[in-house]
Amino acid sequence: IVAPVSALLAAGVPAIAGAFLDGFPGPVRVAGIVLALIAVVLVSRAEGEAAARDGLWLGLAAGAALGASSVFVAQITPGHVWSSISIARAADASAILLLVLLLSRPWRVPRPVLPLVALVAFADLAGNVSFFAGAGLGRLDVVAVLAGLYPAMTVGLAFLVLRERIGRGQLVGVALAFVSILLIAF
Repeated sequence: IVAPVSALLAAGVPAIAGAFLDGFPGPVRVAGIVLALIAVVLVSRAEGEAAARDGLWLGLAAGAALGASSVFVAQITPGHVWSSISIARAADASAILLLVLLLSRPWRVPRPVLPLVALVAFADLAGNVSFFAGAGLGRLDVVAVLAGLYPAMTVGLAFLVLRERIGRGQLVGVALAFVSILLIAF
């Protein structure tokens, strides 16, 4: 419940805001955005998962926060990508440090996984820089919806790297994601 609801709102909130801020996109792009939102929900759902109402509220909160964050990022002047990323990372680090101190949790990363953690950090930074730059330079609705298709990449990597099975609904979602990207690009 949490994943599809949060993914839908994380892409849907900025798509709606982008339509208001940048003007309504053309019909082909709207069709692509609608297909992308459907794809996000399908790809994010796990086959056979139990529906739980408790997760609905968490999904709504997470999706609304992620969507609002995307709308705010889009308001940043395009020339300020690096300072914006730096401020965001400093805020993240401060929040994590506060939680570590308050919860008395271990914070050290085991040495064998440091290269993997560095790779994850680099990929996360590259994704955030790309989003910040795209949101500052392009239409928010397009950038947010395309960025919202990240679950399709996660499912694809889980299939290729971890040899996880892809459910029928997820496979349909991945196919819709590719079609939506083509429609949005027009």
